[in-house]
Amino acid sequence: MITMNWTLGNNTAPYTLQTNVLANGQGGCQQRIHLWFDPTKDFHSYRILWNQYHIVFSVDNVPIRVFKNNREIGVSYPSQPMQIKGSLWNDEGWASGGKKTDWNQAPFKAYFQEFNVNGCLLHDYAVEKCYSSNFRS
Repeated sequence: MITMNWTLGNNTAPYTLQTNVLANGQGGCQQRIHLWFDPTKDFHSYRILWNQYHIVFSVDNVPIRVFKNNREIGVSYPSQPMQIKGSLWNDEGWASGGKKTDWNQAPFKAYFQEFNVNGCLLHDYAVEKCYSSNFRS
């Protein structure tokens, strides 16, 4: 599982984006990034590039984290088909860094604009074809 989580429960700076990489039941690969802008004021571009070499998390075309595939030294790396989900959840515990949710600001909403997915469908291709430089989504 590869995730991007925004901790926006009380709409105050610093605005934090938490990235997670979990593979084969193993986690422990979380990283928090303080955003340099208020993500509630405008739309921004959030991207995840995942291939056999690395996972790159980007915000507005700026790479903010690179998770390299280091399976050869025992680091778990996602290798199974995945799905995309969007949700809102209460992150007052471990993910919020101690920030409490201001429930007076409810209802909480997420808006998606120009949502695009490019990828290799495994039921149509062998994994090796997804890794090929000739692959086109």
